[in-house]
Amino acid sequence: PAPLRDSGDGIRGLSDLTAKEQKRVNDANSMVLWVVELVQACTACSVPLILENPASSRLWKVPPLASLMQSCASNGIFDACAYGSPWRKRTRL
Repeated sequence: PAPLRDSGDGIRGLSDLTAKEQKRVNDANSMVLWVVELVQACTACSVPLILENPASSRLWKVPPLASLMQSCASNGIFDACAYGSPWRKRTRL
């Protein structure tokens, strides 16, 4: 499938999407905002949490989440192969 977003100005969705593609992007953007609210609520209540996604995911570049990650106690990247996986699968936590 064709990309629905890019890493620059189109991080929240490209401008030339079909109605169906735009709905997918809108749904995904709503989910990201929900995750941001959840992380903020957990942080405010001192509830530990881990957010995991591929290290190369554009999720980490979405502005509300990117700024939230800067205030996290810690975050890092690991390769699954270091823990016995037959493939690298670089992951950010």
